[in-house]
Amino acid sequence: METEKVIITNILFKNDELTIKKGLLKLNGVIEVIIEPENNEVEVTFEHIDREKIINRLYALGYFEDYTENRLLFQITNSPIALPLRWN
Repeated sequence: METEKVIITNILFKNDELTIKKGLLKLNGVIEVIIEPENNEVEVTFEHIDREKIINRLYALGYFEDYTENRLLFQITNSPIALPLRWN
């Protein structure tokens, strides 16, 4: 049995938590899903399944792994209240 934390980009509402949890628990091999919305972390306990399948399921649900080095900038620019920028 393994446990891994994945940081994703957009846990905004309680419904997001439920969607993620239900979606991941449907995968064969996923045992437990714990979500920490304040840190955008999803902790998954699993066995006999690889990490790529978990990431792919999150992607299919509309949640993406946060690869950015500057997470604050990423969160600001992807905020629902962020304004579009116009480049001249």
